[in-house]
Amino acid sequence: MWLRPKSLATFDKKWNKMLLKGAFKGMVFPYDDELLKRLGHVYYGGIPASILLLVPSMCSGYCYDRSVLITLGMDDFRIVNGAINSLLVKYADEVAKDGVSVANHSWVESNGWVYDTTLGLKIKKELYYAMEDPIIRKINTKEDALDFFEYQSILNADIENDKYALPLTMPIIEDLPPHPLYADFFKQEIARFKTEVDYDAICQVICGGPPPKPFEVSSEHKMN
Repeated sequence: MWLRPKSLATFDKKWNKMLLKGAFKGMVFPYDDELLKRLGHVYYGGIPASILLLVPSMCSGYCYDRSVLITLGMDDFRIVNGAINSLLVKYADEVAKDGVSVANHSWVESNGWVYDTTLGLKIKKELYYAMEDPIIRKINTKEDALDFFEYQSILNADIENDKYALPLTMPIIEDLPPHPLYADFFKQEIARFKTEVDYDAICQVICGGPPPKPFEVSSEHKMN
């Protein structure tokens, strides 16, 4: 078992070294094209999951929701909840006071891979577990997930109704920085989606004019 270091800097150094080494060994990848293609027709608040899941600021802190969301592009999966090294070290003071539940996280496992929506990566399960040494709290099977209210809500989303909110939401989404690994795909996917829903026509109906320009996003949402 990898002992949790007291120093966040020491932990980050070891964690990043393991991740980089794993990437060289073919154990760390971006989301695959087939998954992203399927997520292009899964909608959350009128936005395709193939766009939403590529924006770090829209995923960090929402691991439970986003873990459910990404499974709608998968055939076989399980959703795992547990405390992980990254959060146990980052929130060490809070953990000491309130217990390990402070460090709870959610990720998805499918065919030997872990999909962590906070990282925006898929990582071989053995590497992820070596890096995070998780304290498993709960495992939800696919059958469990199918009964989740949120899963069913996403599954039954009606883009034909939700698309009329896009003149408000798309300018915000467009101005948020995507994960660096998906920068080009992010732009292409937005263009594809706009064409698919006839975004210009929607803006004409709702706004009475051309599409609104992207909003200026505050520095706290910009990636460092």
